[in-house]
Amino acid sequence: MEDEFSCKIVSMAGKRAPLPEKEALLALESKKREPRTQSLKEALQKALKWQALLDSGKVPNRSELARQEGVSPARVTQVMCLLRLAPEIMRHIQNLPQSTHHSAITGRALRPITKIEDHREQLEAFMKLYKKMPELLRPSPIPRHDK
Repeated sequence: MEDEFSCKIVSMAGKRAPLPEKEALLALESKKREPRTQSLKEALQKALKWQALLDSGKVPNRSELARQEGVSPARVTQVMCLLRLAPEIMRHIQNLPQSTHHSAITGRALRPITKIEDHREQLEAFMKLYKKMPELLRPSPIPRHDK
């Protein structure tokens, strides 16, 4: 029988482990974050960092990475998909100026482009997206490297 001063935390294996109330509150406090929209540039930097952690073996898989970062596995997948972009698009994102307002190009807008395997087709799709943006919101144009 559980007392009224314990709560349960669900582990990755689906087993419940009771924690004393004080420890549970401390665990919750350490997970609290200020809600904030992540910029596209920050998301790409995070994807590169996460990939380095996975490649080095410091983190065994995306599920563990999600647990350590305090995000859902779906969010890890969304961020990591940015690594599928053509190198020119990634360089363009990395060169975006840091700003306090939302970028005109979002991760959500780029998701369909990440599903295109051919980098030339990705660039064409990205240029279409870029041309749809109001001129004032456009970052500097990406250089074309036609081969």
